[in-house]
Amino acid sequence: MNTIKIGDKSIFLSICDRCAKFYVQDGSIKRDFIDELRCNHPEADTRVLLQLTHASSEMPDDCTDLVARASDTDVFIILLDHAQEFNCEVWLDTGNKQYVSISKIASPIGLDMCRALPGFHALTGCDYTAPKRKKETSSAVGNKCRCTESPGESLSY
Repeated sequence: MNTIKIGDKSIFLSICDRCAKFYVQDGSIKRDFIDELRCNHPEADTRVLLQLTHASSEMPDDCTDLVARASDTDVFIILLDHAQEFNCEVWLDTGNKQYVSISKIASPIGLDMCRALPGFHALTGCDYTAPKRKKETSSAVGNKCRCTESPGESLSY
């Protein structure tokens, strides 16, 4: 039965411009649309932040973890930028049974570096989305990212 898999957790799912919350009540799965999470963001990358912020503010005191599922570096960078805003541990599920602790990465990097990462990420033009069963790495710092143009060429002055 699916209610056992969900248990006492809530699952948020974006559906077009709406967000549905799935949860178990009285032994059956319920769905509510959350009006305050309605948005017209064209990319799911920023919707994840909106949903995690909402979930963080609505969490019971005994709940300590939030999990976002994404295999895109944009989401990783956005979460690092906002890591200090959450009142709990935030994990990124990369989809390959690997969980990355955003808080544990953000802490030693520091607030200033985390705040600078989105700009650096945007200027490099490097993005990585994990392929379905293929391992690859991409790093602008380690020179493994192959950009088709230099960052300056994509800027308009």
